[in-house]
Amino acid sequence: MRAISNAYGFIYETINKINGKKYIGKCIYDRINNWENYLGSGVYLKRAIKKYGKENFEKKIICIAYSDDELNQLEE
Repeated sequence: MRAISNAYGFIYETINKINGKKYIGKCIYDRINNWENYLGSGVYLKRAIKKYGKENFEKKIICIAYSDDELNQLEE
C-alpha cells in the first residue's frame, strides 16, 4: 500500500478472516504509527485481534479523502 499524492486519509474495512466480522474506520496518512500496519483502534476490534491474532485480519482501503472534513463525511 502506498499513500496517494495529496490524499489526507482513507476509510478502511478490517475483516476478521476467521468469522467474517468487519470493522469500518478512518485513518490519516500522517499518523505517528505506521498507517500501513494499522488495523483499527476500536475496543471490540482490539479484543478480537488479541483473541484471534493479528495475522487473521486484513485491511482493505474503501475510499480516499483529501481533507479532514471529507474523511469525516465518508466515515459516516
